[in-house]
Amino acid sequence: MTRSVRAFPAALAVLCALAACDRPRTAAKREQWGPVTVAGITLATPGRLLQITTEVPAALDPAVREMVQRIDSYGRTIDDTEIRVSRVIYRPQAVLSAESSAQSALNAVRENPAIEKFTHAQARVQTSGAPSVRTSMRFDVRGQAAMGEMLTVLRGQTLWQVQVLGPVNPQTDSTAERVMQSIQLAPEAGGVMEELADSPRDP
Repeated sequence: MTRSVRAFPAALAVLCALAACDRPRTAAKREQWGPVTVAGITLATPGRLLQITTEVPAALDPAVREMVQRIDSYGRTIDDTEIRVSRVIYRPQAVLSAESSAQSALNAVRENPAIEKFTHAQARVQTSGAPSVRTSMRFDVRGQAAMGEMLTVLRGQTLWQVQVLGPVNPQTDSTAERVMQSIQLAPEAGGVMEELADSPRDP
């Protein structure tokens, strides 16, 4: 029997990335932009993405928790902008949609007590032939204007979300658009090829 679940993969990554809008920054090393492949997805970034330890939240609805097989998360901070990539692999009996997953992430941001003046726009798109949702967000974080761009991609039982968040300025906007326009799914593979695709590559 299949079971419909309220997908949550962006919640962890988005809520962590929101901190980029509201904390003191240290100078980030500038690197050349280039393609990086992590967790089966390729995107342009200004340097290597680092793996982030992510666990399924203990407080999550048990019906959803038991549907999750694996979570992977990667990220990088460049100046005031945070780039995050998350992948959740669900068990075969889970029923998924890109739309419901994008909405869950949206709700996680909207319900954060630090967020005010939240607005968003969404559009259905395709990523390497897979159904996807592009979400644009604008909000205040403790009085500071911030923005976020997110792409939610679904292929089979694997759900990816790529987020770029930071203060409202031309640099964040340029970084977000460059990342969003570059996203592609790696070819489906198994075994050794899948593990190679999961290894971060420097440009």
